[in-house]
Amino acid sequence: MESMVSRRGRVGLAALALVVACAAGSARAQDLRISAKEGSTSLALGDASYSLGNGFPLGPVRLHPFLRQRADFDDNVFLEESDRTMAFLYEATGGLRADLLPGNHEISAGYKARGYARLYNTDPSPATAAARDLWESRVDAIDRLEHVADLRGTLNFPWSRWEAGGSWERLNDPLNFATTRHVRREVWGANAAARLEAVRLRLDVSASVRRYDFGGAFDYLDDFQASGAVEAGVQVAPKFYVFLGYAYDNVRYDGLTAAEAAAYGTHGGFESHQATLGLQGSLWPKMEILLNGGVALQRVLDGAGDGLETAFFGQARAKWTATERLWIEASYLRDFQISQFASFQTVDRGELAAGYAFSYFVSCRVYAHVENTSPSEGDGFLRWGVGAQAEYRMYAWLVLGAGYEFRARATDIPDASFRNHRAWVHLTVVF
Repeated sequence: MESMVSRRGRVGLAALALVVACAAGSARAQDLRISAKEGSTSLALGDASYSLGNGFPLGPVRLHPFLRQRADFDDNVFLEESDRTMAFLYEATGGLRADLLPGNHEISAGYKARGYARLYNTDPSPATAAARDLWESRVDAIDRLEHVADLRGTLNFPWSRWEAGGSWERLNDPLNFATTRHVRREVWGANAAARLEAVRLRLDVSASVRRYDFGGAFDYLDDFQASGAVEAGVQVAPKFYVFLGYAYDNVRYDGLTAAEAAAYGTHGGFESHQATLGLQGSLWPKMEILLNGGVALQRVLDGAGDGLETAFFGQARAKWTATERLWIEASYLRDFQISQFASFQTVDRGELAAGYAFSYFVSCRVYAHVENTSPSEGDGFLRWGVGAQAEYRMYAWLVLGAGYEFRARATDIPDASFRNHRAWVHLTVVF
């Protein structure tokens, strides 16, 4: 099945204003970044965030080493509809964060390496040479090493916050949820963002650029992305804002030749203008909400599918902190995507999650999600899943965790449906 590379629209600008770097690209670039909500106190690793400790001082710099080891059982590692392959996998993630905190300002650098190994898998013993070649390429894709590095600086003043940074990634993972094909690529990114506040007014401005460099037969997917956003908010209650935003995205597939465009039916890029109106904050005790919606005008550049398309998008999210131990969160997202094959598609996704802390040492989380993708041409697909996770904090710097997830996809696209069960345990050390 041919893969489809897509770029998502921007929603929830107020929630993302200070971490807008690389927002249109791979989420893995954010793994070494610090969330704006929590300041310098947490580190994102895998599917969770962990509190940073005091680290180790080296002159004026604080060093925070981290290590995460995870073992997985997967009953359908390549997400196949038939001839499912069971595997036991091992993943190790390690790295170092260095923080320099002159006054209220911050300079942070991080490096992370993630390695995967196949401990055991069943072999379907393909009968044909072509099938064996495909099987071997997929097996080799499991055994890989990835690298992520970033550098960030933040200046904090009484009425403003300024941030700039850059990142580099060398990845080897599926292009998206529509394919199991692993592709090596390098991603370079840079961003800048600023927030200005005065009395009840707030202004966020941001810009970012990203360069994707694919290897081998996928070099026709090489692209350059540029985006910018501005958002103005008014405080209408002590913890509640109404905001209006505008964003612009431009993607150019500069590695695409005329022959490749004709062979693959692709185009040279696209641009998108997006306007958003929304509200965010807390009107009631223990309840946080985010509501926004907008319209996007999208235009495919060069080649097939020239013309202007209109898409509507929106987001609703509510989190109820019932007690100090229990929280419940529900969300709905209507998003849009543009593929390189000149196809516009909408995505509707709903999620429900709940967490409970039995004590400081033991906590758990359960979740469910459903997502429907509807392209303007061809067949769409429906995805859904449920899962549960539990963690035991043995020490302030040592966490033992386990999880289970079921996920599935249903579609009329040949050989693209699947059902998948995964279970894992992990040991995480963060200083």
